[in-house]
Amino acid sequence: MTRRLALAQATAALEGLQDAPDSLLFTALNEAYFASPHGRSPFGTLKGLARLTSRSVRTDFKRRCTPHGSLIAASGQLEADRFAALVGQYFGALSGLIIPEPAVQTRAGFYQHVQADSAQTQIGLIYPVPALDTTGYYESRIMLEVLSGSQANRLFEAVREQRGLAYSVSASTGYGRGYGTLEVYAATAPARARETLEVLGVELAKLAAGMSAEEFNRAQIGILTSLALFEEAPSARAAAMIRDTRLLGRVRPLEEIRGAVEALTLENVNAWLAAHPLERPGVVTLGEAALE
Repeated sequence: MTRRLALAQATAALEGLQDAPDSLLFTALNEAYFASPHGRSPFGTLKGLARLTSRSVRTDFKRRCTPHGSLIAASGQLEADRFAALVGQYFGALSGLIIPEPAVQTRAGFYQHVQADSAQTQIGLIYPVPALDTTGYYESRIMLEVLSGSQANRLFEAVREQRGLAYSVSASTGYGRGYGTLEVYAATAPARARETLEVLGVELAKLAAGMSAEEFNRAQIGILTSLALFEEAPSARAAAMIRDTRLLGRVRPLEEIRGAVEALTLENVNAWLAAHPLERPGVVTLGEAALE
């Protein structure tokens, strides 16, 4: 691939974000939340792309693509010895020094607006949650399932079903080495954006009061069902192996994850929610007008 073609493709991918307001919102949300480089967009910037040269790309590739921290995983019907031999054949010549990762730094309680020509207002909230390797991770997974798991989740009911505020509303989590995030998203009409944000804040704050036994049971079953389906997807299993190895230094057996979820109780989860209320979110909106 020539430099001109590669640069054109990278530029087109970056400019394509303008046609995907939800992706543009989450890009801005992560850039605002992280004070460290962890929030940088993988698409880069137009100025950054314009500065690239063939030599600078090759130099950076040699500096970053080294055996240290490189991970390769495989899942499915394959010959382990043959796979290992191929890895050695194609990647055995990699060399280079360890590049230290920067410390994670985040912000809280901020509001930013991204000006965009859009018929909707996109709303994003971000909170810290336990990292994959810390106490409270599985409790926070139950919390996420209650917020945005099944069709009867709290956000869908409160924001869309009861009030008809948003075209789309959801929550998701993201994890890195030493951090976890809860990101909440809604897309609504500009005239109802302020009310939508207020309802989101209320619903998230209400979690500190706990969940019902019905919500807990539904969330627990939902996670276990997803885990059972996950076992049948080799690509998802390989991705999870990479994530576990990078963040935990080992691969969690599926039995371990299942056991941890089954060991949770309503009392334990509610106690954790009471001790870790969702407060001071980072908020980013995208649309024609900022919220007062």
